[in-house]
Order: sequence, then C-alpha cells, then structure tokens
Amino acid sequence: MVLAGILAAGLASAPGFDALIVEIDRVVLAGRPMPPALLLDVRRLPDAGDRMRAVIYLRRSGLLTGSADAAHDLVQAAI
Repeated sequence: MVLAGILAAGLASAPGFDALIVEIDRVVLAGRPMPPALLLDVRRLPDAGDRMRAVIYLRRSGLLTGSADAAHDLVQAAI
C-alpha cells in the first residue's frame, strides 16, 4: 500500500509533455548537454504517444546522440 502511494506520487510529480518540451528547448538554447534525468522524465509521461514524440523531439534537437538504444527501452513507461 505504501509502495503504491510512493509510485503514484512520483508519477504525479512528473512533468507533462508540454513542460518537457519547454525544458528541452531551455537545455538546447543554453548549449548544455542533455541531463540524464531528462530521459527519466520522458519515461514518466503517461501516454506512449507522448513518450515517442518526446524521443523524436530530443533526437531532432540534437540532444539524443551517441550510441544507439532500442526504441522500446526509450519509450516504455517507468514503473
């Protein structure tokens, strides 16, 4: 019961898609590399379509570079 409450609180505090896009834009405009926590925020989005759109936005913005990751790993929901 306590674990369910902790998980629900974590998901409730996750940013929405629009807030995540604003954060990505802020990171790009500041010229900073992508913080690792940003991918956790993507995984916390409740809608799979929004997760996929966020991954595409990260890729097109130039923040998601480097070694290839399986798309399933990037867009699966955080548990």
